[in-house]
This record gives sequence, C-alpha cells and structure tokens, in this order.
Amino acid sequence: MRKKLVLLSVLLIFSKSIGQPAPKSPIPVPAPASNLLPGKKAPGVKDIWVVFKTHCDLGYTMSAEEVFKKYREDMMDNAFKLIDADKLKPKEERFKWTIAGWPMYGAILGPMQTPERRARIGEALHEGTFAVHALPASMHTDAFELEDYVRSLWFSSKIARDYKLPLAISAKMTDVPAHSWLLPTLLHHAGVKFLQIGCNYSDRPVLLPQLFWWEGPDGSRILCNYTPHYGSEIVPPTGWPAKNYLAVLMTHDNEGPPSAKEVARVRAEVAKVSGVKLHLGTMDEFTKAVLAENLEIPVIRGDMVDPWIQGVMAMPVETKTARNIRPLESAFEILNTSVKLWGVSAPDISKDLAVAYENSTLFGEHTWGGMTPGWGFFSMDGINRGTERYLYGQDFEKARKEGYYKKFESSFEDHRNYIRKTEAIVNKGIKENLELLAKSIPSDGKSIVVFNPLPWARSGFVELNGEKYFAENVPACGYKTIGDVKSVMKESERKTDFETAFFKVKFDLVKGGITSLIDKSTGKELVEQKGNYVFGQFIHENFSENEVMDYYNRFCLMNNAANATIKPNMPKDAKYGVIVASDWRIKQESSILEDKIILTSTNVSGVAEAVSLTFVFPKNKNYIDVKWDILNKKANTIPEGGWLCFPFKIENPKFIVGRIGGAIDLAKDQIVGGNRHLYGVNTATDMVSPDGTGMGICAIDSPLLSFGEPGLWKYSYDYFPKQASAFVNLYNNMWNTNFPYWTEGSFSNSVRVWTVNKNEKITENIAVNSFETRYPLLAVASEKNNGKLPAEKSGISLSRKGVLVTAFGKDEDGNQGTLLRVWEQAGNSGKLKVTLPKEMKVTKAIAVNLRGERQGKEIKISENQFVIDLNAFAPASFILR
Repeated sequence: MRKKLVLLSVLLIFSKSIGQPAPKSPIPVPAPASNLLPGKKAPGVKDIWVVFKTHCDLGYTMSAEEVFKKYREDMMDNAFKLIDADKLKPKEERFKWTIAGWPMYGAILGPMQTPERRARIGEALHEGTFAVHALPASMHTDAFELEDYVRSLWFSSKIARDYKLPLAISAKMTDVPAHSWLLPTLLHHAGVKFLQIGCNYSDRPVLLPQLFWWEGPDGSRILCNYTPHYGSEIVPPTGWPAKNYLAVLMTHDNEGPPSAKEVARVRAEVAKVSGVKLHLGTMDEFTKAVLAENLEIPVIRGDMVDPWIQGVMAMPVETKTARNIRPLESAFEILNTSVKLWGVSAPDISKDLAVAYENSTLFGEHTWGGMTPGWGFFSMDGINRGTERYLYGQDFEKARKEGYYKKFESSFEDHRNYIRKTEAIVNKGIKENLELLAKSIPSDGKSIVVFNPLPWARSGFVELNGEKYFAENVPACGYKTIGDVKSVMKESERKTDFETAFFKVKFDLVKGGITSLIDKSTGKELVEQKGNYVFGQFIHENFSENEVMDYYNRFCLMNNAANATIKPNMPKDAKYGVIVASDWRIKQESSILEDKIILTSTNVSGVAEAVSLTFVFPKNKNYIDVKWDILNKKANTIPEGGWLCFPFKIENPKFIVGRIGGAIDLAKDQIVGGNRHLYGVNTATDMVSPDGTGMGICAIDSPLLSFGEPGLWKYSYDYFPKQASAFVNLYNNMWNTNFPYWTEGSFSNSVRVWTVNKNEKITENIAVNSFETRYPLLAVASEKNNGKLPAEKSGISLSRKGVLVTAFGKDEDGNQGTLLRVWEQAGNSGKLKVTLPKEMKVTKAIAVNLRGERQGKEIKISENQFVIDLNAFAPASFILR
C-alpha cells in the first residue's frame, strides 16, 4: 500500500507545476496540417473504437524489476477483475486491454509468472480481451540499427504464434514526440497496417494531420494517427476524415489498467455522442474497419527527428558500446552460418543471439532510468521533494557522498547493463567462431585470419591485440589469411606543418586542431578559416539559466515539463561560456601504414584532468580518423555539453544526412516540428557544394550531430544551417529526467572524415564509406595447425555496394531453412544479383516479410545465384531451401 501511495503522489506531482514560471512568451504553435484533402468533407463519425492502454516505462517510476513485477502481478489481477465484470456484456462492450510486445513477453509471461495467471492470460489472449500490438515498447528510433528493429518485432510475433493468434496489424509509440521515417518502411514490410503515435502532452507536437498516410524512404506507406498527447480524446476532433474514430485512452506511466469507475465514465461519455456506436476494442479491430473505408487522406513523405534524442549522450560510454556492437550482431550471425557452411563444426548461436538482440532492444527503450532523485522510489529516504532536490557544486558532491543519489544511480546502471550484456555475448561469440575458423586453415603460426562482414570485397585496416595490420581485397562475407607483419609506430620530428600523400596539413596549438587542410588532388582548402573553430577542435559548453529557460519557452507547452527541461535553483553566477582547452603539446608517430599526430592538453579549466586528440592519416587511404580522449571528466550538474568541431569550407552547402532507414536532404525531407538542431545520424553525412564536391563525416562512436552550430538547448521550427560545419556531440546533461544528468570518467570518441568528389552519387558515398567504417574487418591470430580450408574464401556477395546483409541464419519466426535478409541503403533501385556460398545446397528462395510471413512467388536458385528487384532503401527477406 505504501508503494501505491508514493506512486500516486509522484504522479500528482508530475502532473502539476513544481513551482517554475510558465513560459513568458512562448513561440506560436503553427496549425497542424489539415485532416482533409482539398474539396473533401468529413463523412461524420459512426463508430468510436475505444482502446485502453497504459504507458510503459521500463524503470522510470520505479526500478525495472519493480516495474516487471507490477506488470506480472498487480496489473494482471486488476485487468482480470475488469474482464470478469464484463463477461455478460455484448462482446463489443467488454473491457479489452492493449499491451506492447516486450512487457507481455518479458515481464508478464516471463519465467517468474505463476501457472494460474499464465493460464488466465492465455484465456484472455484467445478471447481477445488482451491484445498485443506489434512493437516491443516505445523507442528512440533515431539511435537504433535496422536489424535490431526487425528482431524487436519478434516478441509480439512469438506470443501470437505460441497462442495461435493472427499477427498484430497495428502498433503504438507513446511519449517520444517524433520518430524516424524508418517506421513506415519497417512496419509496411512486416505486414503492419497502422501506427498510432502519442506525443508527450507537455511538448510541442510535430505538425501533422491526425490521420494520414506516412511514406518512408523506400516509398512504403502506413496509415498513421498522430496525437499531441499519449493517446486521444473520447470525442472525435472536428474534421476527422473517417467514419471510424480511434480513442486511445491511456493511464499514466506504469499505472496499469483503468479503474472500473473510469471504464464506466468512458461508456457514459460516448453515450452522449449522438448517432455513434461504441466499441471497446483493439487497434487491430479499428485498423480493419478504417481501412475498409478506402480513405482519401493526406500523404506525408518525410522524416521527423526526435526532439528527445540528446539524452543518449548522457551515457556516452554505453551509447558508444551500442553504436559499435549492434552492427556486429549481424556480423556474428553471418560468420557463424558461413563457417558451418565451410565445414567448420560451430555451435548453434540462435539462443545467444536472441538474448543479445533482446537486450539491445531494452537499451533502446525510451526510459533510461529513474524519474529523478528525491521523488518517491528514487530518493534516499522515500520523501517526495520539490525543487530542493536539484543540487549543484559542493551541495551535489556532498549529497552524492552521503548516498542521496544511490538508488537513482542504480536505475541507470540497470539500463547500462542491457547493452553490456549484448556486447559480452556478441564479442565472445565472434571470438570463438573466428578461432574455430582459424584452426581449420593451415598455418605455421605466423598468420592472421581476417573476416569481412560486408557483402562486397574490400581492403582495410584490422586491429588485433593492440597492433594494426592492413588486409588487401578481403572477399565478400568471406575471409583471407594475411601475414603477421606488425605496423611498428616510431616517434618522429614534432612539427605543426605536415604532409601526406593526400593532404597538406597545418596544426593549431592554441585551439587544438587543424587550421588548414589542403586536398592535394585539387589544391582546395577544406577548412573554413574565418569561423570560430578549427578542424577536430574540442569545445565544452556551460549553460546559464537564460539558455535553459529559452529552450523551455520554445519547446514546452505547460508547466509540468519543468521537471525535465529546467534546471531549478541554478547558481546565480552560472554563465554561458565556451571552454577551449589550451597549451596543447604535439607528438608525431609514423609507420609503414599511417601517420599520427597526437595533441594533448592538461589545461581544460576544471572540466577534466586532460584531453587528447589523435589525428590518423593512412598512407594509402584518403580519409582522416580523429580520436578524442578525456581523462577523469568531473561530474557536474550545471548544464553542459562537449563537442568535436568540423568547420568545412564549402559554399552554399547541401546537407545529406544518413538517417536510419535512408538518407534525407535537410532542405526537403523534414516534417515541421521535429528536432532541427540535433540529429540522430545512423550512417554518415555528406556536405556538398553545387559542383558536387565536399566533405563526408561519420561519427563512429556517437550518433548525435549538429550542423551549422552546436545544438544543445535549442528548438525552432525553421532553423537551417548556413555554414558547412558539423559538430559531434560527446556528452551532455540536457535533461533532469529519463537520462542521467551528469557525465563523468574517462572515455573516448572517434570520427572519420573524407573528401567527396564530383560525379559521385551522394547517398551511395554515404552508405559505402560509413559501412566500411562501422562494420570493421574482424581478425584472429592463427596458431600452428594442419587445417584443410584454403587461405581465403568468399561468402555471400551482392552485385552492388551499399546493400547490407542484415540476417543470414536461423529464422526465429519458425520457417524451415536459412533466413537471408538484404537491405538497400545506397539509394539505388534495380536488379540485385545474390551469389551464395558454393557449399550452400539450396534450390529456391521463398520471399517472406520482416515477420516471416510468405509473400510473392518462389525464386529459382541456379548455380547458387538468384536475381531480385530491390528498391532504394528497401529490405527483402528470403527463406533459402
């Protein structure tokens, strides 16, 4: 009972002002797009479909384990009472409850559930009084990977197949205001027909019709309902363009099903609306009804960028882990399937891989830890506190030492452990499979086996035991044995002017970075020298109350947002400022493979003990790697953020940003209301001048970039960068909720930069360069043995670059055969030839969707090859038999 009372008080506090001023002069909210096409009239609503749901936060209002327990026990028991009370009512008037895929799979039906409840849950699923929508939870779509999203659909599919139910055709996202346009592509190719997005009511919504066709980068469309609060009102809005209306009625965070009194109130409210029929139903039922109307409604083609995405870099170490390990999940599967085809005895990895993908999904869920210290479950003493819980400087340090933040911090540690588990499984599995492969290749003990997870041959660097090697022309999804010739680094003369085969470089030891970078092939200066920054420079921003309140006034609609976006009780002497490390020392090292320039500063104005920048210039590749390291960054609750700066000299730049699912042109492909100051970038960004030349940048360890200027604590409807500058976010503490609000420790971040030449297709340049950066060649030292495999071998290969193989192994959706999934990301449509390993004895490819449902005709495989039509940015999946 005490926990229930504390939760109630937390919710009451959350829903009211915490004493902060309301916005003084909020920017006007432009009207959303019309629900109706020109000349069309609203047909009048005849059927109201009421869907009950609770908003799930995994570890926000209480610890994750407590949330799981509440779902498993209290929520189920309360839902059963409502179901039992309605058994004698007509079917369409009986209470039904909708739940996301992972809470039902992982918490409610997990191993700790009692047999009695499990049996009742099964009954409710069969009766349709429990419904599971297609998505696993509410996610941060901007900082995920393609195959991770596909695997996250499995939880809902697994439940449907276990209980012999149809797969869900509807999906729901709640709270996060905006999502990547991957979703229409993903859901369409999974057989899902409808998506409801409910924006957090305290934030400015994206400017969309309430019902529209949302078109993804590959041209896929899905029916979408976007509302400016968690769900939607009981009464239809003016101009609703269909006869069927969806009212999604949400209880608050982890609150559970509604009370019987609330259900009765809803019935009474609908009864007041004349001429309509009430259905207490599911989103699937609404979807079938509304699609039968053959609606003519607006089509919105565009991407909406998450205004909350800054939070992922409040965990810079774990976000780096996620960004690096997620591409290796598919590499692990490709490697395991391939070595078994090559005759190597390797274990079945399907269970381990499923656990890795599951924990990656949980790390991508939108709540990363406790609500805030001093509130309810996350306080030291269980007392709910007001703004005095916001502490700074010595007060913060003292309270932390005394344990005030202990439970709060543990909630974030729970979240970090998800991706750590994924990393441990995948790294261990790759190492074991590489070692098994190496033992099967003849060796005198002086060679290295290199595996390429990409479906085209390539050359590149590999790192093994701290040493770097270069591997030439490693076959597609195959391996090659190279000699164990170490690249020995030697310190050379220290100088600020430096020249490589590709660039003339001049370093700045005042700001720390490159002040001049000349492309020797064109003679062009690549660094903008008139601005405030140099290439690769590290800056640290401190913010004052002025910037924080300006952001709040621009982005928030009501006072209860203050707990998230305002930093209450900030010290009055906190001023905005940019800290630039100084007194840089320079060191140069060279080897047969590369040159390194290392800059180090211990004068960082109290931000940390030291920072360093390492600029790597390969001898035979015309790109530059920049690695930033920070030593013992100090924990600080004053608003702050760190950046690496890349000011490029490009006139009238065009910005093409590689978002998850497809590239966008910043000038054309953004839906108004999304984030325009900070982008989740999945692959890379090319900034090009009208003549087609420019620069490309791939942030290896961070998904967050700003363009034109650093983008923390900023929001607007129409910002567009004027300068061709990219800023890679290294850390920030922008919010007080959902995410940690201090960063600390020693960590690093790497970025790759390259030149873009005339006549290159930009989207292809982005895809190929970023994949060769983010999907590294994998290596293992070979011991002396008498294996039988040849020194090199090819695996799956595809006829054009920029198409990924994201799955090659057992089909977790239950189809017999080998699952192969390819995903186009270079922006090219047309024929694609797939060449399978010659050891693979298959004769047909059966097309399936992203949830394993058969579609289309069988394709004949001849001489281990088959050809498909593949659209730009589209996936294609096959069962090979």
